[in-house]
Amino acid sequence: MNDFDYRKAVLLVILILVVGLCLYRYRDLWPFGTDSPKPSVIVVEDRTASLSLDEETRAEIVDYFRGVRIPPEENNLDFARSLDSVGRSQLSEGNDEEAHSTYQKVLAISYQQGSLKGIGTALLALSEIAERGDHQGEALGVVLLLSKMAEAMGREEKEVMELRLARLLEQQDGIEMQMTGILEEGAEEGPERTTLASESEAATPPGSDSTDGGSEAATPPANDSTDREVQPAKPAPKISTSGRLQVNPRILQLADQIEIQVSRFRGLPVGQPIVKTFAKREEIEKRLLELAHELNPPSQVEVDKKALVKLGLIPRSFALAEFLRRTALLSTVSLYDPRTKTLYIADSLTGMEDGEVEDEIVVSLVMNLVHALQDRHFNLTPYSVRVEGNDDASMARLALVLGDALAVLVDYSVSSQLLSPAQVSDVDLSFRQEIESQLGEDVPEALREINVFPAVAGFKFMRSFRKWNSLEDATRLYSDFPRSTEQFMHPEKYLAQRDDPTIVEWQPPPIVLSVPWKRIDTNVLGELSLYLVLNRFIERHKAVRASQGWDGDRLELFEHPNGNLAFVLRSVWDTEEDAREFAAAYSDLVQKKYPGAQLVNAGGNRRTEIKELQWESDGNRIILRVNGSEVEIIEVEPI
Repeated sequence: MNDFDYRKAVLLVILILVVGLCLYRYRDLWPFGTDSPKPSVIVVEDRTASLSLDEETRAEIVDYFRGVRIPPEENNLDFARSLDSVGRSQLSEGNDEEAHSTYQKVLAISYQQGSLKGIGTALLALSEIAERGDHQGEALGVVLLLSKMAEAMGREEKEVMELRLARLLEQQDGIEMQMTGILEEGAEEGPERTTLASESEAATPPGSDSTDGGSEAATPPANDSTDREVQPAKPAPKISTSGRLQVNPRILQLADQIEIQVSRFRGLPVGQPIVKTFAKREEIEKRLLELAHELNPPSQVEVDKKALVKLGLIPRSFALAEFLRRTALLSTVSLYDPRTKTLYIADSLTGMEDGEVEDEIVVSLVMNLVHALQDRHFNLTPYSVRVEGNDDASMARLALVLGDALAVLVDYSVSSQLLSPAQVSDVDLSFRQEIESQLGEDVPEALREINVFPAVAGFKFMRSFRKWNSLEDATRLYSDFPRSTEQFMHPEKYLAQRDDPTIVEWQPPPIVLSVPWKRIDTNVLGELSLYLVLNRFIERHKAVRASQGWDGDRLELFEHPNGNLAFVLRSVWDTEEDAREFAAAYSDLVQKKYPGAQLVNAGGNRRTEIKELQWESDGNRIILRVNGSEVEIIEVEPI
């Protein structure tokens, strides 16, 4: 009986202790005994067991949201996604401290709900906030953690984290580390971690011992986080408010992903990650105009306009300089600047809600990241400046660079289901329509075609090339590139029976252009420009046929002290028949370009055996000579 009473007493004591401990543990849920607001606590439902992460990685994740309290009704992924939208708005508005708190909550909920994607989203945002606040150590610590997580998230995510990590390592002064070594060792712990995080105390969570390697005393197991005394949440990095950029970290993540994919599609290894930075649109516009001025300095633009006017391609009233400025600024979403080897991304970009992003952003990032890879492997400088005295060769080089990039863009678009395989056959037409719509309706047809040609003809050429050649062969194009627009208009003249252009040398001007006429420019028009000159005045099918068979030319532009213009165009053709066909087409052009022109001298049959033709029209003098496969044209305005 006594024994029985003793056991009952012991059991009663144990029961009282258990009840007392439970009441103490859940005292925040008591509905009585206090008038103070009820603080929330973390976790009602624990799904962390579904995370394929080791205990050390779990503990490190917990450290980044320790002290954050989540009410039970908010502990679900729908609420985490709504917080993510709030956080993106805070980031875009520059409210970094608020965004830091928001993403700590996103991290806490995502961890408890076992969502790797949510954890990655939150950690990437926290890294971006730290980097924006010049806390590179904090940012680096977060990305080291992400790189360890990436093994469980998939190959592409791992590569994105590698790029992010390498970029941050490049920015760390005095740190000599190899990215691959860090990733293979799983991010060194202990004193090395402390060194990497030395720029911010936040990199080592309060209450932990960084030299301990994350022992149980320093970093509790993840599933025990709610049984311990609540510690203060990690403070947000201090962010400078001067000149703050409105950045979207998701766009940077997207750029890292695109970099990996375009590298695969083009077969060019990334190596060290391409430097990416956010910039104000005004800064991007400034850089675009600088590059445009380097390509077309004002003095050259003035000469170009005179040549275009004299050839009949634009009216004298057309504001060419303003047109070039406008076309340079058609897209300010992003820019790869080969001078600084940096990709600049507009800071005000929005989007990425539920993974969605505007097509314009994707296209701009793909194109510019391909250009960055081209520059790294081939040096784009020779392709981004004019070939002196040869605009046809300049156009051909530009077509190669753009065509190569657009072929990668199409691969990316099909892979990302932005394009269906059935749409690829008509994609060149889509390119044309898009460029023409951006240029506007008030642009002369010749200028419209000059702007469309590098993209459309370049893409068609690369599509033909890639049918029969490897990506390695495409790389060799940059050491043995097409020399003329003819080879893009007729790819077989490069891919099959090679037909490089003949160089037409400068010659002394004819007597009609002696002093005081002054030569102000010399250039090569090429098949494209000769077609445009003919097409301006005669039927398209005749212009196409007459410009084929081009083999080389030299245009020399002259100016009189009174401002009048003249030119000499010497061209060579594949055959004498080609030369006669061009000459006959040009004689038709004269009748349209100079209404009322009178033929004052004719040698040979005007249609089939032209030797020399001369016209006069209101003081203008036009001379057309044919000698075998060579054609010389002289047009002189009145003195």
